[in-house]
Amino acid sequence: MAALPAVFGKLLPVHAALAFPWRSIAAGIGTGLLTTLLFCLPPLLDVRAVRPVLVLRRLVEQGPEGIGGWFARWWARRLQLGISVIVVAALGGIAWALSDSAKVGIWFAVLFAIALLVLLVMAAVALRTVRFLLNRVRLRLPSFLRHGLANLYRPGNQSAAVLAALGTGVMLILAVYLMQASMLREIRETASPKLPNIFLVDMTTDEIAGVKDLFQHQAWGNATGASPALDLMPMVTVRFVSLNGKTLEQLKDQHFPRRMLESARVSWADTAPDGDKVTQGKWWTTADAAEMAVGEGTAQRLHLGVGSAVQMEIGGVVRTLKVAAIYRADGQHLGVQVQFVLPSGELKDEPATWFGGAHIDPKQVASMERALFQAYPTITVINLADVLVRIESVVDQITFVVRFLAGFSIFAGLMILASSIASTRFRRMREAVVLKTLGATRMRIVRTFSVEFSVLGLLAGSVGVVFANLLTRVLLHKLEVPFHIEWTATLVALVGTAVLATATGWIASYRILGLRPLEVLREE
Repeated sequence: MAALPAVFGKLLPVHAALAFPWRSIAAGIGTGLLTTLLFCLPPLLDVRAVRPVLVLRRLVEQGPEGIGGWFARWWARRLQLGISVIVVAALGGIAWALSDSAKVGIWFAVLFAIALLVLLVMAAVALRTVRFLLNRVRLRLPSFLRHGLANLYRPGNQSAAVLAALGTGVMLILAVYLMQASMLREIRETASPKLPNIFLVDMTTDEIAGVKDLFQHQAWGNATGASPALDLMPMVTVRFVSLNGKTLEQLKDQHFPRRMLESARVSWADTAPDGDKVTQGKWWTTADAAEMAVGEGTAQRLHLGVGSAVQMEIGGVVRTLKVAAIYRADGQHLGVQVQFVLPSGELKDEPATWFGGAHIDPKQVASMERALFQAYPTITVINLADVLVRIESVVDQITFVVRFLAGFSIFAGLMILASSIASTRFRRMREAVVLKTLGATRMRIVRTFSVEFSVLGLLAGSVGVVFANLLTRVLLHKLEVPFHIEWTATLVALVGTAVLATATGWIASYRILGLRPLEVLREE
């Protein structure tokens, strides 16, 4: 813990005073102990009901079958269930203390319990499905495949618990990766080097040609000497007369933004501007069309839709236009400045004020400002280059921190995989000896256990993948970040879990292949 500040110290944009976090340490230790008790106490308490005669005779007691037997088994475990509820409530209390919010603690405890129950149910359903399919095609399968699949639900097996643990690990790893990929994708798009970092304000129509020429013949774009691309947007002031046949005077009781409508800024474009996405209708194809496009938020506020009639006064002349398209601006381009767009034929002859934006190499901003001031002293330059450089630096630091912390989550998931399979090592040792006694070769045992490990990994991967995508979708929706299914990551997680489960299972169990049956049978 003391080494982490040295790692992250240079990444923090502020100087932080370091103190020993007693509260966080206590919460971490308490969470670890309670989680251990939650998973260890129920099976340990089951030992109380085991009679010595059963252990001495190596028998397995068969309980009652059917619904009555199912209720009887759960009633016999009422103490385990009560302790589990207490432990989950205690974990919720820790979450409450750390977040200073009772709501967060309650939701954490409830969702944690639901997630655990759903994982166990999904694991049981998956195993019963495998058993059902195996019963249908048992005689058509090779013996090693049949035995490997049967091992998943043999008496006394903990496949459901192991599957839930593996699924939890896969869900954690994949959810962290999907959240990381989605957030970094959104950050990269928001801080894209193609977005403008300087803005030009109050340009006249007569100055546009000269400003374009100036930018085309200067190497301000980047370190390689490229010319920057200049985005331009004209704006004309108009006055709205009526909306859907009702004048502004008639609409005054509907709380419309009357001041905005009496002096509104509109622009022209014969194609949808960069960053604007048409959500309803269609953009016009001719420059002389008597149509217009309205921003999505403004259209909802003014109760306008595709086909609505709008009258506005342009240059002293009242013109009637029809709403042809509703669009949504991405907030990263110049189009966000205006909420009304008309065809060029309606506005090109009107006096306009132009705004521009370009992405300039931050080192070249000063020379650009000097050159532009000498040629056009009335144009105002707004310099955001330095601010965006700082933002991009912080984004890079956040990216590194997220990936570093994701490594801890992945390592924790790998530990879950290893411990889950290693816990059944001794049971598998006895099975291998029995199979050798019955004449099975070493290679047949390898294939049998490999089938069990790989199918267990595939089932766990499937459960983890489904819940990871659902969890990521919910979290990204809360953060207002679009969700996209990462098919490559999903496939890698699914196949990788099977491979890793097989490899980890054999690392924990490889010694059973060298055991001689006589050594183990003597201990019986």
